[in-house]
Amino acid sequence: MSADGEPLRGNVAHPVRIGNTVRRDAGPWTPAVHALLRHLRDVGFDGAPRPLGLDDHGREMLEWIDGVDGRMVTPTQASLRSAIALIRRLHDASASFVPPRGAVWNTQPFMVDRSGDDPDIIGHHDLATYNLIYRDSVAVAVIDWDFAGPSSRLWDFANAAWTFTPMYPDELLIRLGYDPEHRAQRFQVICDTYGVDDRQRLLELIGLRLRSTHDPSHEYVRFFDAHVDSWVREFDGRLDATTSRRGESTNVVSYRPQTRRPSGRATPDGRETGSMRLHPGEPEAVGWRVVTVPEVVRRLREASPGVTGRPRVVGIDGRGGAGKTTLAERLCRMVPGSAVVHTDDVAWHHAYFDWGVLLIENVLRPLHRGAAVEFRPEAWVARDRPGSITVPGDAGFVWVEGTGVIRQELAPWLDASLWLQGDLDEQERLLVARDGDSSEQRQHVSDWLKEELPFLLRERPWARATMIVQGPSAIAHDPDNEMVVAPPTGR
Repeated sequence: MSADGEPLRGNVAHPVRIGNTVRRDAGPWTPAVHALLRHLRDVGFDGAPRPLGLDDHGREMLEWIDGVDGRMVTPTQASLRSAIALIRRLHDASASFVPPRGAVWNTQPFMVDRSGDDPDIIGHHDLATYNLIYRDSVAVAVIDWDFAGPSSRLWDFANAAWTFTPMYPDELLIRLGYDPEHRAQRFQVICDTYGVDDRQRLLELIGLRLRSTHDPSHEYVRFFDAHVDSWVREFDGRLDATTSRRGESTNVVSYRPQTRRPSGRATPDGRETGSMRLHPGEPEAVGWRVVTVPEVVRRLREASPGVTGRPRVVGIDGRGGAGKTTLAERLCRMVPGSAVVHTDDVAWHHAYFDWGVLLIENVLRPLHRGAAVEFRPEAWVARDRPGSITVPGDAGFVWVEGTGVIRQELAPWLDASLWLQGDLDEQERLLVARDGDSSEQRQHVSDWLKEELPFLLRERPWARATMIVQGPSAIAHDPDNEMVVAPPTGR
């Protein structure tokens, strides 16, 4: 290692390693990139280097991430899925980033989005095997952020789809350890893992992206042009999801991380055998079992054995349409002396998720003192909403239900908790049935997801919960007397 550090690979920025840091040439875009990297950390995405400012030579400093780049990893379906899942998590995390005023990006010709879609993320613009770090063949981080900048999802993803399939000439593919016969299979895995519905549109953008990076005479471009029509036919049967659920043509990637669906089958002892479609970053629970409601209540009591002289407070969390309100009201009916608090009432005309202090000071703290609750939020008063949030002080259980209730901020105030995990297609169907499908409602859902996705990725309620409840459940059980549950996942 020289006095300036150990030189690292890289065509730009002259990166070197010094201790547990990487030093690179900085540019006018460095403040915006560092702001983005800090944001990714803040919303729970740990797959990017932590920015450490500038050193005495004016170089940017980033944390060193142990591992090897993707060119050193044997290509398998497992390593491929981990890479694409990491990229999807990255895009979801970057979608809520608001660039600082006057942000400058290192704009290059290939960064100019030619998809015709409005930018909805800050793209990496060089997502490829050599810019992903792996440990034990699992992708753990994305590095080299020189070309980050505004982009649409599919435009940024097009380069990743091209390089991870890969769509290189067969001779090069073989030298890199890939089987050309598996090209269609890998492309399917890529699309399914990320959640690309319009796969033919993705192929079109790959062609546009190649032409923005390479001369038309380049072998990559010529090979792609010569084979793309045959690939469309080869992928036929995998290009059948090119319309939205409403039957409208779409040129954007939907929020569909995977296409697996629950089987609705259970083993004789009640264990589930299928799988479900979930948002990126939420691991699917395993060990589903059908148990009675009294058994669930018993486990919740055992999780908080020292509660005396006050209600036992149980959080019920899950995404929209998971059935939180239904479950809370059902438990309230079945457990004598129960009461329900809806966080939507606390958050009404206040904030999607920034209501923790309101809940603590006006509901949870009184309950922990064994006192009754009589809370009329300021937003209710300002808008003449009648009534108040009330809970009797002698309640045995208080079920606090709402998306975001299982969070670090509220952990000292919850005695136990349930996370509802369910297939997104079914949850979305129930939301439409409940709230309608107007343009205003779709905008509300879009605004909600911009906050929900990073919030839940950061808080990981499925790992904090006492147990996970499947909802809506496709597993046969008696909904009046039984629940489908599993241990917490992702701890």
